[in-house]
Amino acid sequence: MAHPTNSAFVVQPPFDSDSPGDCFLQSPEGTKFKAYKAILYAASPIFRDMFSIPSRPSDASQPETEVPIIPVEEDAETLQTMLQMLYPIDLPTIKSVSLAGKLVRAFDKYFISMTKLQYYLRSILNLDQVLEKDPLACFAISWKLGLEPEAVKASRYTHDANLSDMAVAEAIVSGSGDLAALVALWDLRYRREEMSMDGGVGSH
Repeated sequence: MAHPTNSAFVVQPPFDSDSPGDCFLQSPEGTKFKAYKAILYAASPIFRDMFSIPSRPSDASQPETEVPIIPVEEDAETLQTMLQMLYPIDLPTIKSVSLAGKLVRAFDKYFISMTKLQYYLRSILNLDQVLEKDPLACFAISWKLGLEPEAVKASRYTHDANLSDMAVAEAIVSGSGDLAALVALWDLRYRREEMSMDGGVGSH
């Protein structure tokens, strides 16, 4: 089923159609990113297995020289940023915790090493304005990446969140991929409240 082209998104080199490559990754909006199979193969066992499957013979309407198109579930912004992090080029600027979360989910889905994400997302997860806007997402992402100091810091901004609310609890577990994250957040809150009652440090 064909997807409409997302004309609002401009694909940057080296992933535009004029750039060299031997496959396209296509987002649900229909935006296509040209890439090298070798780079995807080296980065992800999921892509490695995908490229190891023999392709079906082309029919008369699809010449053998045509670059194959691989539909994926990630949106255009996430795809381009993920590819920029896999290629030996300048790293992109990540300005939102929403994009950070989508990158974490994509790396996890394709079994791509989180090492670069751990290093690269640490700065945004320490920004006060980001923590104030979406502390629960920052906590979940930090937990998923194993960034304990960032998770503890984010927990200090969650004092207004109702952790007993099912939607809130599900968002934390889903974002972190771990029920233990919710338990840890409860524990951090409890210990902080105990410290406050004993005359210790306040919520921030």
